[in-house]
Order: sequence, then structure tokens, then C-alpha cells
Amino acid sequence: MRRNMGIVMAAFGGVTAMAALAGAAGAGGLQMFDAPRGAWLAEVRADAPIVVVEERDGWKRVRIEGWVPAAAVGGVAATAQGTDAPEGPEAAAPPAAGSAAAAAVATAASGAAAAAPGTRIQGVLMPARGMVPATVGANLVVLLIADVQKYDGERQALATSCESRIGAQDQAAQVAQALVNAAFNSTNNFTEASHRYDSAKADLNAAKKGRAAAVKDCLGQADALAERFAVSRAPSDSSGRFEFSGLGPGAYRIVAGDHRDGVDRAWAFDATTTPGATVVLDPIAAAAPDPYRGLN
Repeated sequence: MRRNMGIVMAAFGGVTAMAALAGAAGAGGLQMFDAPRGAWLAEVRADAPIVVVEERDGWKRVRIEGWVPAAAVGGVAATAQGTDAPEGPEAAAPPAAGSAAAAAVATAASGAAAAAPGTRIQGVLMPARGMVPATVGANLVVLLIADVQKYDGERQALATSCESRIGAQDQAAQVAQALVNAAFNSTNNFTEASHRYDSAKADLNAAKKGRAAAVKDCLGQADALAERFAVSRAPSDSSGRFEFSGLGPGAYRIVAGDHRDGVDRAWAFDATTTPGATVVLDPIAAAAPDPYRGLN
């Protein structure tokens, strides 16, 4: 295949962007990872020209051609412009032994192996389909919950209570809206009709404010509940990646919430660990029960 791309961007320990594995298309485009169920690399337009070089276990390894400003990728390995490149996985061959790139990869690998040995959970907060904003959950506090069964029981009790509170406000709003719609047809007296309209409108606004207050309170209670059950906390980085290390074997729930920019969104994953193993969460798999379910 004739290559028009003059630069191949290296990322995540020697895996190149051209050899990335793409997950499902999210609300904003195609989400790319450095391995199946691996770390998030980037998001590209859903209609971006891609070439599939391998497919396995529900994932496709793809190559994308494009151009980037040279000044934006200083220090990144470059390929000869306009040269032929192999069609298969060999296009993403590792750096030659003894090269500076190979030394850098080896150094990174040895450092990763030396850091945080033992049982670990790694993941990335990717935007779910329809999530607004459709961006990764960057710079958030991610909570690790150990007693999942008890947490789920209290979370469900909270959801039932909140659904009742929010439902009552919704019902009050529906009644008020019906009175607003019927106000001017309820009497031939214009003054009286205006008074009825104003009263119903005030009731409608009160119901809407009551609903917003109930939702805010319920979301706060959900966050407090997760905090109370959390046995560990970890930050997500600017790419939404996070890691828990030094864990014991068992079943865990990982949750994170984001209330910035006037939106409320949450992530939840279940993971079961075994001694000495690293669990890499699948960012596009069916998530655990939404910690905000029934609260908005």
C-alpha cells in the first residue's frame, strides 16, 4: 500500500498509533486503544479512513493515514514519505535491537514491572454512548468498593426512595401543566382566568424547582454512599486512565462520578481479582449498575 503519511506517532511503550486497536464508535467518534481492553489512545472521526489489519475477540486492529503538523510531534519517530509499507501486522514491528527506541521501550517496561507488583486493576473512563459531554473522565477521583453486595443493597434502597421523591415532583408538575393549559378555557372571566393561570404557573415552577432539588440531593447521597464503602481511591489522569494496586483477591466495584460543567455522569465496573494478577477493565463492555440509576 502506498503510504501518504509522513509521520508515525509512537505511544504507550512502543505500540504505534498505526497499530492501535479500535473499540466501538462512541457518541463522538471511533475510540482507539493500545490493546484489546487496554489504555485509551485517542478518538477519531467515525468516518475516518481506516484499514483493518487484524480482528480477534471482538476487536479490530487498524491503521489510519493522516497528517499532523511537524512541530506538534517533535521527537517522534518518522518514516520515509511516500514509501511502500507492509499490509499486515508486521507494519507495527518493534524497534530494532540495540536502537535508542528499543532501549527506551526496555527502560519503560522494566520500570513498569518494578512499580506496584502484585494484584492490580487498571481501566479508563471512556464516554458511554450518548454521554454528554462525550469526553473521557479526566482528573476524577475513582473509588474502589469491596463489599459490593451490601453497597448494592443500600444503593437500591436509595434509588427506590429517590424515585418516589422525584416521581412525586413529576406528578405535581404534570397536574400544574394541565391547569396552565386549561386556565384560559376554564371561565369566561378574563381576570379570574389570569389569576388561575398565574397560580398554576407558580405551582409548575415550584414543582420543577422541587424536582431539581430532589435530584441534587439524591446524587449527593449516592456519592456519599460510594465514599462510605470505598476501601481505596485513585485519580484518573488526563486520558481517563486509572490504576489500583496492592489489592487482595476478591470481587470489587469501581465507580466514579462527574458533576462538572452542569452535567451529571457516572461510570461503574465490576472486577474480580486473583493473587498476583492484573485485571484490565474493558472500557466498552456492559458496565456494572449505574450508581446514579433512578436518581435523575
